[in-house]
Amino acid sequence: MDNTTLPLHLSHVQKSSSIINRSHTLLHSTALIALIYYRIASFFQTTKPSDLPTTFSCLLVFTGELILSFIWFLGQAYRFRPVTRTVFPERLPENVELPAVDVFICTADPSKEPTLEVMNIVISAIALDYPPDKLHVYLSDDGGCSVTLEAMKEAWRFAKGYWVPYCRAYGIKTRCPEAYFLGEEGNTESSSGSEFMADRERVKEKYENFKSRVTRIRQNSTIIVNRDHAAVVEVINDVSIDEASQEDKAEEMPLLVYVSREKRPSLPHHFKAGALNVLAKVAKQTWQEKKLEEVPEDSFGPLPECLLSSSYRPLRGQIREARDETTDEEGEEIEMSPRNIIADLEERKKKKDAARAKTKAGSSAGGPTNQEEVADENLAPGDATESVAEGSTAEANAAAIEATVTPEA
Repeated sequence: MDNTTLPLHLSHVQKSSSIINRSHTLLHSTALIALIYYRIASFFQTTKPSDLPTTFSCLLVFTGELILSFIWFLGQAYRFRPVTRTVFPERLPENVELPAVDVFICTADPSKEPTLEVMNIVISAIALDYPPDKLHVYLSDDGGCSVTLEAMKEAWRFAKGYWVPYCRAYGIKTRCPEAYFLGEEGNTESSSGSEFMADRERVKEKYENFKSRVTRIRQNSTIIVNRDHAAVVEVINDVSIDEASQEDKAEEMPLLVYVSREKRPSLPHHFKAGALNVLAKVAKQTWQEKKLEEVPEDSFGPLPECLLSSSYRPLRGQIREARDETTDEEGEEIEMSPRNIIADLEERKKKKDAARAKTKAGSSAGGPTNQEEVADENLAPGDATESVAEGSTAEANAAAIEATVTPEA
């Protein structure tokens, strides 16, 4: 049977615990109902004025009993049907089928939220056991402090150069470096061979250096929580000198983005809710940009890499425009496969040739030449300022596509 049809986990009801918990809930509920009835009945039986102080005291006690009874009642939900689950990690889908994940981390004031602890959270998110191309990590710095940005760059260098390769090589489960090195999990999660121990000591030394650098940044900078600043969005992708020499064997890393939204004293910022809204918008825009860079594929194979070359800029504009036109006249979606794109380009080429033939006929008859008809009407908006001579380049590019990608009948 295909793994896609099998469940990822199974739940088993603990019948003995369920019977005990339900019996206790029934007994306790009966006692509470009797107590509530007794309290209410005693209030109606109070008729003497001298009993009013006692009645007031009993009312306070009764209010406390009602509050505690309500809290107890809310806690019975997960005891009513206790279950245990059996998971099947081997049935998980392949990496290509996993959904994309965005991790949002919020901070505001380094003096109240220690920078080193925040960076440990960032490193833990970067090192998650998930496909790097489907994992994006965003940190919202609502205070706009330079300390947080510089510390993020240091965290990126440490994670990319040492921590992430170490976790992937030895299957480390505790991905927070501070928690990992404080415990004894380093000796139990993997083999205690000499190579592992040597790598562990090396990574630990690099982590201590990372901590000292973050501490130095904190000490040498003045922490100012700015409430009047422009928006800053920066993709953290710094490469140190040591990493530059090892670029060929560098680990694939998730996307790490620093976000500091715009703040003005005259505009409401809605605190953390506003920060999360900005993170959601930045994440959406990031995935849209990533999808625009992807090349569509179907059973006939991918588009040739020549389309991504800078020398094919006019043609790239046409393809970008063709990919945006994903609905026909009836509103139905069109599959923008390589075959459809090539057919669309051929149709555009025919229209352009017809316009040129018409212009040439007008020129031979002695009429003025209209340069606007010669220009390609189907260029993308970014290519609208290209000269008329680029029409011949587009023809050559279309011919290159027809020679490179030939759809089968």
